[in-house]
Formats: sequence, structure tokens, C-alpha cells
Amino acid sequence: MAFEVAAEADVEFASEGGQPLRWDIYRPLGAEGSRPVALLFHGGGWRRGDRSRLADAASGLASRGYLALAVGYRLLSDEAPWPAQVHDVKSAVRVVRAGAADLGAASGQVALVGYSAGAHIALLAAATADSAEAFVGGDRAYGDQSEAVGAVAAFFPPVTAAGVGSMLGLDEAMARVAAPLEYASGSALPPVLFLHGTNDPLVPHEPNSVAMFDAIRASGGATDLRLFHALPHEFVRLPGMTDLTVHDVASFFDRHVVHPDVFSEALGDAERAWAERAAAARAR
Repeated sequence: MAFEVAAEADVEFASEGGQPLRWDIYRPLGAEGSRPVALLFHGGGWRRGDRSRLADAASGLASRGYLALAVGYRLLSDEAPWPAQVHDVKSAVRVVRAGAADLGAASGQVALVGYSAGAHIALLAAATADSAEAFVGGDRAYGDQSEAVGAVAAFFPPVTAAGVGSMLGLDEAMARVAAPLEYASGSALPPVLFLHGTNDPLVPHEPNSVAMFDAIRASGGATDLRLFHALPHEFVRLPGMTDLTVHDVASFFDRHVVHPDVFSEALGDAERAWAERAAAARAR
């Protein structure tokens, strides 16, 4: 069933480092009950871009029944140095949980969608959710709320220490901390869907999405990979690609976030463990 969508733009949801954070809200009209949430984060090399890039994907997810939030985060600058961008992702998750009733959100059914740099920070936020050590900082609004999410859809993400370190200008030690691939073998990551074009000169699918997909799968985690033959970076801008990838993302989220119990018989041990963790998060 496809829902009509209502959009509400430029809504301030928090403040970090003295800067307001805003999102655009896309609601499925006529959908009953609290809705699963998809938080979307744009690309742009951490230094540029804005949430207007997310309008088509957010509207598409809302038409599938999701409360879709196109999130603006602080761009990398002297006023918002790394890792402020990860703090903003975590802040958005906490605000959704704290304000679920007002938003009409199912607080235990939250997933992240990121594109390029936005996928990078989404993966890091998911991997270090509720950590007392990694990426702890910012104004910590609603610090009593969990940062855990049920799944991540990562479009053409940079994940290696070498690549991320070069792009962000980090030393070797900090680059490892900022590389999602370093977290792939742990148990903290929720299910991850990777989507990547095979003709991406900016962020090649190998060793990025392919390497992290392989590492998660080797450790028994839940993951999937969609490779798009001969397509470039930001291939989602090509005609028809938004609709196609929204279908992939919504199907993955339906399985792992919205209806994990329905699919539990088909899950492996690691996926089943994550489904149990997600159920516990929903009960918080």
C-alpha cells in the first residue's frame, strides 16, 4: 500500500555547540498507529550538502509507511570540528526516542539511512550507540535515551582507515577510530544494507562496502549488499534509482526493524541475537 505524504520543512529539533539542528518531516497520511522511523543523512564530504538532497528518498520511504526525517547535521568547520557530525546523528536518535509520542513515532523501530559521508557517520553512530567511550560528546540532550537503532542502509560509504583518514585529515590512530570497518567484527552493529555502484572513483566499492560486508558476514552479523553495475558515486541521482533503492531499503528495514519476529525462523544465530536486542530496545 502506498500512502500519500505530507511534508513539514525546517523543524528545529535540537541544538549542538550553539547551532540549531533541523530536520524535514515526511509523514505517511492515513497510516494508523505509531510509525517506524527512518532518519536520513546527506552526503557532501562532511563539509557541504544539505537535507534538501534527501527529499525524494524521504518521501519515498514515507509512502511506504515510514516516518521519514531528513536530518541536517553540522558541516565540518572550525566551529564544528570532527566528530561533531557523529554527535549530531546520535542526538537525532535520542530526540526521536524522547519525543516519540509527539512525532507519532515507534521509538523502538528506528533506522538510519546515509549517503556517502552521511553513511559514514550513520555507521559510526550505530556501531557506538550508548558507548561510554566512543564518540561521546556534544550537548547530550536527552542523555537518558538510548542511541541504539535497528538497522542502517549505507549508500556508497567510505569505511577504511586509510580513506577516511585522508578525507578527514586524521592521524593514523584517530583514523582507525573513525573507520566503520574497524567495528565490523564486533557485536555492536545492527543489520546493515550496503548499496554501491561499481564505477565509483571517489569511494570505490572495493575495499569499502564490499570489505565491510565481508567482515560483518564473516563475524556472523546480519548484512546485505546491493552492487549496481557500472554506476558512479551518487548513482541514486540517476532516473529511476531513487524508487528502486527505496524499495530495497524499505524491504530491509521491514525485515529487520519492523517485523523481526516474522522472519525469526529464517535468521541465523547472530541475526536472532540482534532481533532479541532490538526487542529489548523497543521495550525501553
